[in-house]
Amino acid sequence: MQSILLITDGSPSGVLAEDAAVDLARRYEGRIRAVYILDQSWQNLLGDEWMNTSETRMTFFRYLEDALYSRASEVLKCFTRKAEKAQVSCTAEVRVGKPDQVVIETAKELTASLVVIPNPVGCAHPAAGGIQFLAGRIAKKISCPLLVGAPASPERWTRTSK
Repeated sequence: MQSILLITDGSPSGVLAEDAAVDLARRYEGRIRAVYILDQSWQNLLGDEWMNTSETRMTFFRYLEDALYSRASEVLKCFTRKAEKAQVSCTAEVRVGKPDQVVIETAKELTASLVVIPNPVGCAHPAAGGIQFLAGRIAKKISCPLLVGAPASPERWTRTSK
């Protein structure tokens, strides 16, 4: 059975990557591990003047962490329903770290046959829980094919003739 590592952030490009992963898993009787990555850089935010006490900063960080995990859970829950509807075996998890590193480490752990990622151009903004990564760096460090999903709005890339 083929193992597909899917990285998603719930962005329109992430949803297209999800669809591609489900289609491939269904066709080739594979299973999917869906991962939502929380970029660890949010933990390094410095407080502004309104967060002048450690208590205020900690309250804000707890709020932010809860919001990020809530978003991640919702995205993964939607994906899991999509996979189940297509009768594709899947697991889902949230991981915290540097996105490139998380993709590489997870692909190795899973012994993935394929890694599917959203198009970096079409990902959500990091403040919205989106991931930022370098597809070239990932491709050099994994031992399986890397499928980069389509950008969310293909018309942005088509040329118009005059």
